[in-house]
Amino acid sequence: MRYSFRTPAASTPTVFGPRPSFANSILGPSFNYEKPTITFADTTELPAPLLAEVEEVTARLTENLDWQDGDAAVIDNTRVMHGRRAITDPDRTIYNALSYIEAPAA
Repeated sequence: MRYSFRTPAASTPTVFGPRPSFANSILGPSFNYEKPTITFADTTELPAPLLAEVEEVTARLTENLDWQDGDAAVIDNTRVMHGRRAITDPDRTIYNALSYIEAPAA
């Protein structure tokens, strides 16, 4: 299945305030899924130097979790970028819960 979706790279306001929020799918959703094709609105591909810079900055700012048996992580997708490495443990289970946050009433 293929689909196209157009959205600004940075949008404002968010439910947290007036600062722009950047949603990054450029590097793909995860190690375990096919990387999406991201282009500019005119379908021009992103320049290789831009992609290299995004990958370099992301790698530099990435923090790895030092997992121990029984650990759990809770990630707020609206505040941090996240990803995952290859799942190599056949006994590992990933639980995922999605929710939607609404802006407070004015």
